[in-house]
Amino acid sequence: MNPEAPEFDLTNTPPGAPSEKSIFLFFREPFKGATTVDANVFRVCKRLEEIPSSDVEKFCVSTNIGRSRLIDILIQLCASGAFDDMKVAAARFPELDLREGQGKDALGERSIDSNGKTGALEKDTNNSCRPDCQPQLTSLDHPSDPAQRNIVCDIDNKPMGNKFLELLGHTIHKRQGRRSVFDISPQKLSCTNATNFKPPSSGGVSLLPKENGGNGIPSSILAKIPNLSPVQLPYPAQHMILTLAQSILEKSCHTFIRKWDPKGLISNEFTHCENAELPKWINLTLHKLPSLPEKSIDKTALSINGGPPLTIDALSTSLSQMRHTAVHRLRTPSGGLEYLLLNAVIFAKFLKDDEERVEKLQYMLDTTISLTGKLERKMNTSKENLSRELVEIEETRNEIDRWERMALLKILADDKTTRDFITPEVEEALQLLGEWKAEMGFVKRSAALNHCPNKLQKKTVLFPPTSESASISRLTLTRLGKYWTSLGHFFRNGLDDGEDYDGESTSVIRGHDNGLRSKASMEIFYSQSF
Repeated sequence: MNPEAPEFDLTNTPPGAPSEKSIFLFFREPFKGATTVDANVFRVCKRLEEIPSSDVEKFCVSTNIGRSRLIDILIQLCASGAFDDMKVAAARFPELDLREGQGKDALGERSIDSNGKTGALEKDTNNSCRPDCQPQLTSLDHPSDPAQRNIVCDIDNKPMGNKFLELLGHTIHKRQGRRSVFDISPQKLSCTNATNFKPPSSGGVSLLPKENGGNGIPSSILAKIPNLSPVQLPYPAQHMILTLAQSILEKSCHTFIRKWDPKGLISNEFTHCENAELPKWINLTLHKLPSLPEKSIDKTALSINGGPPLTIDALSTSLSQMRHTAVHRLRTPSGGLEYLLLNAVIFAKFLKDDEERVEKLQYMLDTTISLTGKLERKMNTSKENLSRELVEIEETRNEIDRWERMALLKILADDKTTRDFITPEVEEALQLLGEWKAEMGFVKRSAALNHCPNKLQKKTVLFPPTSESASISRLTLTRLGKYWTSLGHFFRNGLDDGEDYDGESTSVIRGHDNGLRSKASMEIFYSQSF
């Protein structure tokens, strides 16, 4: 025994406690000769592997001691030299008779005293081997009893030293060419390529942009509806969420590094989480992972809903993008914001961060999903309302066009009806005109019959045809009346040149009488025609 060996205060278990005595008596033979050199996790686990696992599990169940607590107490006993020197063991457990071969008998007596029913540990095999009594090592590693959790070191309040890192499986127990079973393997951390990873959708949220749906709406209507996808939160809310999530992750990384590498914080002058940005904290954390024990992280957090695990590289890239988006004020769709927050929750659980911070990140993620769902439902409702209004407007427009076409067709039909209605009247007027022409005896007059051949030639008129298709307008009849009036004046003034005044006066009077008779005949014509 080394008398100067330091005491490793890994637990609050006082020397000689019942749990420590039981462990010492049960594991005395397998750990015989263990010294302070063996006081580390790797060598203790190596010795435990030499013992049948069923015996170790039975002991843990019967004594209600978790496996992690068992390992820590064995490390404490090895560091104290109790397995190597009987004098140290006798001083540590003065009530025990530490003669050779008394370990199991003493343990059996203790089992009888504690149980009172089952007797020695070797006799209590029927109940301990039942399926419902089989130990769950995962639950034993994280005991629910507060008394079983008293071995956890308060690393946040006390800086770690080299010896403590050696106990956690640091570089001292590594062999050249081999990796410790308690160190993180890069193959385990990056066992899956997560480039095709998609976060789970919940709350009716679509993480990918959606185009306007059809739903039986005509394409002409859909072309008029603006595309509001993807859904985006207001930028002030987005910036607030990303900034707060970034701050929480910086605290998570700072706590993790302070727990597992306090000297690194001092050497890098990162005594506070505000001393470095999120990408720097992530790089420090990933750089430290290979040298840490496996219990320092929760690898199961990388798997989402039983799917393939997310790689560390993809996770760190996403979190660095969170900082880039927040610092450079980049607008992000709600689906991308949910993805960043989901990765933040995964990373915090992966580091076994404080439950309060994990719950904050989870609450931010749930709130974002809920708000996105409300926005998406509101957007879909607005699209449906607009679609219905556009359909009604389109139907009204088609109805107006139909009314216009009907109005045009109606006026054409009315015009045809009007023309068909006046056709008999025109035919009757033409028939009367033909009869009157026959009575009057209008023919083509020769210029040789009168003294003014030039005037007669200019005034010669042919009556219009009297076929059924012919028609006479009011203007034509007016002109015809004027012609007949001028013809009456011609007869009135139709005297030969060279007559004396009396003869001229007589001729004028005669012509005047002829003009009056012509005017009377014209009035008769007009009264019959109209």
